[in-house]
Amino acid sequence: MRRIVFALFGMMTLAQAAPPPPDQFAADVFAGRIDPETYDLAGNGLWSLTPEQQLQWNQGVIQQFMGLDLNNGCDAANLRGGKAIMWTFLSQKSPDAATWQLNAGALRARLRELDARLQAAGARAPSNAEPRVAELQKRVAVDQAVRGDLFKAQWHAELPPLAAEGWGGLLASRFWSVDCDNTAWLRQQMKEIGWFDIEKYGAEADNDAWLLVQHADRSKPFQRATLAMLESLPVGKTNPKHLAYLHDRVAMGEGRPQRYGTQGQCQPDGTWKPNESEDPAGVDTRRKAIGLPPVAEYALQFKDTCKPAPATTAPP
Repeated sequence: MRRIVFALFGMMTLAQAAPPPPDQFAADVFAGRIDPETYDLAGNGLWSLTPEQQLQWNQGVIQQFMGLDLNNGCDAANLRGGKAIMWTFLSQKSPDAATWQLNAGALRARLRELDARLQAAGARAPSNAEPRVAELQKRVAVDQAVRGDLFKAQWHAELPPLAAEGWGGLLASRFWSVDCDNTAWLRQQMKEIGWFDIEKYGAEADNDAWLLVQHADRSKPFQRATLAMLESLPVGKTNPKHLAYLHDRVAMGEGRPQRYGTQGQCQPDGTWKPNESEDPAGVDTRRKAIGLPPVAEYALQFKDTCKPAPATTAPP
């Protein structure tokens, strides 16, 4: 009987399905020939291997993707590799094909539900006679949906344990895809028309375009270039508050202190506190000059978002 040689797994007959070697699997993922979100590891025989071979395969795949910077960049291959790591962790923790199928099936169903919600959010966006503005509004609606109630406990409800454990990473991958797609679209619009300035497209379009730039954290050079563009616009073309927020976003992304105190974090006591600022004593003066309220007043906006950390009980 004809046999196929696998570097890690030895000789296996054609009758025995087996996943491709880790390097080939990774190459197919990077090239888009395999979608890790739909790839059937059980049907392709991962659990027909011995436990040692399964471990070798999973670790080999993870090793192929470990050099990726999952927190930055919108390269399509990089994003596909990030997804592959998450699904491989699930296969590594699944002791048998039935466990994999149960948890992978639950995650895929939840992702389909999420995608339907995002599509519906885009469809509910208000119509606009200007096609670019209409598409911009649709994209902002999806941006807000993926950042809205999607973190609520409902998304973990009734998921099997391994699926619940992996849901956060898969949700992050949807964030990456939405943000990167929006960034690519907005970059192209700006090449063609410049900015969605207030005089031509209206204040709402100006705000919507700024919001997509603000969320383009995986494309920091684009954020920096857009900040320079907005700073060069004549007065009245964009809301000056956008300059403050984007300036701080760029500074924080580059590891520098912010200028206007717009970027911060929730604290254990349930309050919001800005990250490090240059010349902290002058922050409120700078904020006032650009039309922003004092930091203390701004922090109150997060009173319903920031919750105190659960109290811990000291051991007896």
